Amino acid sequence: MITQPESVISTDAQANDVHRWMGTGLDGDNTAPDILRRKLARDLDDKIEVLDDEILASLEDLWGADTQKWRTIDLKSDLRRLNARVANRVLVGLPACEISYCVESLGPLLTGIGRNEQYLASMMGYTTMHARVTLFYHAFPRFVSSLVSGLVRAMTGYYHRKCSQVIVPILRQRIEDMNNSMNNGKKGPPLPSEFMTWLVEWTMRHPDANLSELERKVASHLLVLNIAAIEVTTFALNSAVSDLLRSDKDKHLAPVIKEADTTLRRCNFHPEKDDVRDMVVIERALRESLRRGVQVGFMRQVVAPQGLELPDGTYLPCKTKVCISALGIHFDEDMYKDPRTWNPDRDLDSSIPPDQNKSDVTMMNRPSETYLSFGLGRRACPGRYIVSYQMRLAVAQIFSRYDIKMVKEKIGKKDVDVVYVRRRSVQ
Repeated sequence: MITQPESVISTDAQANDVHRWMGTGLDGDNTAPDILRRKLARDLDDKIEVLDDEILASLEDLWGADTQKWRTIDLKSDLRRLNARVANRVLVGLPACEISYCVESLGPLLTGIGRNEQYLASMMGYTTMHARVTLFYHAFPRFVSSLVSGLVRAMTGYYHRKCSQVIVPILRQRIEDMNNSMNNGKKGPPLPSEFMTWLVEWTMRHPDANLSELERKVASHLLVLNIAAIEVTTFALNSAVSDLLRSDKDKHLAPVIKEADTTLRRCNFHPEKDDVRDMVVIERALRESLRRGVQVGFMRQVVAPQGLELPDGTYLPCKTKVCISALGIHFDEDMYKDPRTWNPDRDLDSSIPPDQNKSDVTMMNRPSETYLSFGLGRRACPGRYIVSYQMRLAVAQIFSRYDIKMVKEKIGKKDVDVVYVRRRSVQ
């Protein structure tokens, strides 16, 4: 199915149905994923410093710098906020004054779009709502999901307005500056290399695009991008950190801590792309947690009027929706030995030391027919490269800067995993 053209079986048709149901206004608009496919991987070298800086700032704000006292944390909630900040640092940037892009008229927004509380609350609120209501779209009959659609559209509109209040003034300034640069020859400070700039640039270079329409859609683009940027990344990172804390400490956790310490000290705690690429032990832990957790590999809808016949003779009529179960493949014993066990070393070449094994087989951003955590084919996740670097950096900084432990405690009648952190005293 992945070799079929979009005119036969399409990702867009399925996505457009969801956009219409939720009222995002983005049905038929592939601008954002197209931009990310073209720009993110190409811009990755310059983004490592940005990712690392925001991860460190987030950890400092969330977990503090006390080297004496252990503190209880809500691991998933904290990682979710960290991912929201990091993702939106890439999408909308930091304060203008910190990136040589000063706009005095923006006033209080100079606290930083990517750290603006109203903006982040809008993004996290929307992604939480989306995760809950899509159950109605996928799991219930059409008449039930139709009844819910009105409420969902109202909630989408609410988060859209809150986001627009913050982002539209920035967008207008970005358009004005780019107009001055492109049409009037005025040279000013370089525009930030982020999704907002790329979106304006793409729109202005397409004669059929509409800048006033862009003002209406920019919040929708950002809300939808944050679904994957926050929710999926948080799930993967929380699973990996939790799996490591529950694992054999000497066999799995200690090598991760050693790799994090060694790699970060080697680059004087200013990692570049090659340093992150060398975090192979951490990457294997993340890949294995993704393998065990991702349930859907990809979804398509047959759009060819004549339908589609599969090699085994199965006929799929037009408008048939097809879901490939990543969970079914990832837990197939013919593909993975003892698949329910968390074993980050399962694909290692035994002849190569674990910290030197860089086989493509173990790379989490390389989709294959047996590993579908980021989809597969031409429409695989466009953000998988930057997300893989972001998660490796996050795991490295967490375990190099903090002592972290998971303790089984009885709360009421239940045994609950409680996570404690404390800043490491030696850096």
